[in-house]
Amino acid sequence: MKKLAIAVLLSSSVSFATTATNAATKEVKFVGDLEFAPLCEAIVNDDLSLLKTSLNHFVGDLGVSDRSVLRRVAKNTGVKCDGKTLVEFSNERNASEVKSFLKSNRV
Repeated sequence: MKKLAIAVLLSSSVSFATTATNAATKEVKFVGDLEFAPLCEAIVNDDLSLLKTSLNHFVGDLGVSDRSVLRRVAKNTGVKCDGKTLVEFSNERNASEVKSFLKSNRV
């Protein structure tokens, strides 16, 4: 049953729309499975600390370590931000800190 719940969580996608009010402030609207929204928010804000905290939150449920969680959520069938994988979305958003972290972990 737990594996089924994990599969359902991973197949759920997180989509959101953004509207930039100015360069410093962004309004972000999350729709879909909000449980994974912090992963997308970390990319939007290029916040590596938030990304790591979010990954640690899922340790035990999705994997035995933050690295195994990262591999699961970053797969093509994992979490989606605006319909894109975490890597694609970080490229699109020019999230250099997060993109470097993802690449260094061979995601």
